[in-house]
Amino acid sequence: MTIAQLLMRWDQVNMPPGFTVIYSNNGSPSPAPLQSLATALAPYIPPSFTLVVPNSGRLINEVDGKMTGVWSNGIQTSTVGTGTGTYAPASGGQIKWDTNEFKHGHRVQGLSYMVPLMSAQFTTTGVLLSTFCNTMQAAAAQMIVNMAQSFVIWSRPVFVKDADGKPTDVIDRQGSMHKVSTATVPNKSVVLRGRRDA
Repeated sequence: MTIAQLLMRWDQVNMPPGFTVIYSNNGSPSPAPLQSLATALAPYIPPSFTLVVPNSGRLINEVDGKMTGVWSNGIQTSTVGTGTGTYAPASGGQIKWDTNEFKHGHRVQGLSYMVPLMSAQFTTTGVLLSTFCNTMQAAAAQMIVNMAQSFVIWSRPVFVKDADGKPTDVIDRQGSMHKVSTATVPNKSVVLRGRRDA
């Protein structure tokens, strides 16, 4: 089956962007639910960051991961951070997306990182404030509702490797998609070591 990839791009001047990646089993998804999540997040990130949610993206074969086309729907939005004060560029939080499905003996889960966050969202011991966690958890839960059962975690395919350890075109484990059921925002802080997959 085909799945659609939605992106929220974390733009910062003179820096490479980061990406929050979401998948949908709807071949023409609305970007509005992800845009609402960006709006909820804006007060907690620096004004030097802009969260851009495009209105188009890739269509992917869930089994082998190959691109099959593109989707387009709605309008692109840009949301500028409105946080004030100081921040640590690599420190933030995460949204944990849970499913009720299992694969290879493990529950299928996903993570979305929220980095950076303003220093005001952390306690003196380095954990996230409960007010922030509660607000973003509610926003994440609403996104699940707004996506109307189309929000999925994509468990990527695994390919057989050749004698040199390089992946071949032969699939060892097929990719699969799993519907997201709940979201939680732990108070544990995270450190992001790269901006490619925020």
